[in-house]
Amino acid sequence: EIRGAYGENVSWYYDTAAKKLTVSGEGDMYRYSSESQIPWSAYLSEINEVFIGDDITSLSDYSFYGATSLKTLTMPLSLSAPKNATVWYSCKSIKTVVLKQGSGIMDDYADDSVTYYQYTPWYLSRKSITSFSLSESVLYIGKQAFRACTPLKTLTLTQCEAIAEDAFLACTKLNEITLKSRTCEIADWALFSYKISSYGIYGGTVLYGYDDSTARDYCDKFGVTFESLGC
Repeated sequence: EIRGAYGENVSWYYDTAAKKLTVSGEGDMYRYSSESQIPWSAYLSEINEVFIGDDITSLSDYSFYGATSLKTLTMPLSLSAPKNATVWYSCKSIKTVVLKQGSGIMDDYADDSVTYYQYTPWYLSRKSITSFSLSESVLYIGKQAFRACTPLKTLTLTQCEAIAEDAFLACTKLNEITLKSRTCEIADWALFSYKISSYGIYGGTVLYGYDDSTARDYCDKFGVTFESLGC
């Protein structure tokens, strides 16, 4: 068992037997400029599981650079989007991803000219993930947050307030979404599998929602299949 600090308000614990790294505390992690500076760098290649606490808000560059043995990841969905490839570099063999509530508000994974979705662990491991879980209580799903997240097949959102543009772009296996919020703001291209110019191509997703909801309005507007949960 090995423990240490990672910035002023963040600590870490590594279980050498289970090969599990736990990061806890609150706020942003200290910023490092190479993988050799990461406090757990000696164990990066052998770490099998990572658990990041709900109150952690961002990771340093190189945090899991070269963690090629990582198979299970649990982290808050509100963790800041990685802005470059170094954070999760070579994490391409993850099998289980659990996105916990955190603050409930996801970051945007794209801006007007730059995308970040390609640096997420669920994109890098999209071919190996067999279990993917997103907290049903998420409040905001950011722009391109799950772009090309092919492991995502079903989704239930109980109190989501907004889903940004292209949030599920190219999620070709997402077949069923249950949206229980009646007033969720759904961006025009949030749920399409593909987008070509100004035209979306509906990928077969069925959207479940209430009759007097924005989910119903979205389906009517774009010809998406709607199934009623009632009035």
